[in-house]
Amino acid sequence: GNRNASVNLPTYMVYSTHPGGPWSDPQLVPGTDVFADSNFAPVIKDDGSLVALSRSGVWTAPDWRDVESYRQVDSWEDRGEDPMVWIDRRGVFHCIVHVNRIETTGLVYYSLDGLTWIPSGGGGHAYEHVVQYTDGSSVAFGCRERPHIVQNREGDIIALTTGSSPVTCHSTEEPVSDYSYTLLQVVGQEKRTAEVPLVMES
Repeated sequence: GNRNASVNLPTYMVYSTHPGGPWSDPQLVPGTDVFADSNFAPVIKDDGSLVALSRSGVWTAPDWRDVESYRQVDSWEDRGEDPMVWIDRRGVFHCIVHVNRIETTGLVYYSLDGLTWIPSGGGGHAYEHVVQYTDGSSVAFGCRERPHIVQNREGDIIALTTGSSPVTCHSTEEPVSDYSYTLLQVVGQEKRTAEVPLVMES
């Protein structure tokens, strides 16, 4: 059915050592049974502990499998939405969010301890709503949301994906266009952008 943002949309976790299962029993992730959704975004450290961001909340846990150990320990200045958290090869935490629902841009935060989050000091955008292609063409997207970083085995960023829509998926003007697809942009290599036709919910 359609997403109903007028009710709580909790997040449940299941995990397995193999895609074919067996899978664990579903567990409610603490702090996610809230209006609309929590945007809960975790990263698991090498020691099995967890750091996560939600809408303005910072969470930690000594064991990512034990939801009873999850605690909100701080807050952060969330200027956007849909955070994605990762750790670079130096052990520095990073987060990317999308800002605005029309002519969307990206914003990056960093943290040395996973608790105190600081917006990028450069003041620039991590990405723009206009995408340039290698054939010289460009597309001005209505929105580019749900940014995700793709890393190689060494932890270097090699690509950015966003849920992208030619027109903003938040407009109520007829005709309402409520679809998006995955846009993948290669980072730090020969500049090229590929459209991957995967349907994403808006």
